[in-house]
Amino acid sequence: MLTADEILASFDVLPAFGRRARDRARELRGRTVRIVARGALGPELPALGRDEATVPAPAAPPSLEPGDTWIAPVVPTPEGRRRFAEDLARLAAAFDGIEDAAFAPVPASTSGACALWAVAAARLVLPGPVRIAARFDALGTHVAQIALSFGADTLEGPVTAERALPLAGVFRPTETSRPALEALVRSAGASPLEADP
Repeated sequence: MLTADEILASFDVLPAFGRRARDRARELRGRTVRIVARGALGPELPALGRDEATVPAPAAPPSLEPGDTWIAPVVPTPEGRRRFAEDLARLAAAFDGIEDAAFAPVPASTSGACALWAVAAARLVLPGPVRIAARFDALGTHVAQIALSFGADTLEGPVTAERALPLAGVFRPTETSRPALEALVRSAGASPLEADP
């Protein structure tokens, strides 16, 4: 397992670190990506995604159930990244033996590089059965799509309904509708899983 110092040093070589995490994700899941509909992320982190809801959670992961997502903050400062790197080892123990759970790192402020680094670090440190989720409501769909090349294998957030054009009745996907998210996955070179489990 990577040490906290190795994880921190990887921020300076992010493209290579991301490729390493992407390769690990492909080794585990192939080129498939799960799309999970969850409630919107609130301002409080950490949070827990369970069923279709996202709720504030205690500071440490409770006993996770299959299908749950632990959503953890990442502060995009050197000290915040160190804290996140040190927390990953503890999270690895919390996730050990839990099938079909996910982990979603979310930067406390807009920082694409920090988000991608955190996704890659999580994929390389957490046990293989743990899915790594990119919360598109927090990261934005474009950074979430890039996260698929940094080890994420799940897109998670509020999935919206398609819109119909006035009078014509023609459906047009919104940016976060299931068809639009599936197109986002395909344009990243992956295949969306047919439906939420």
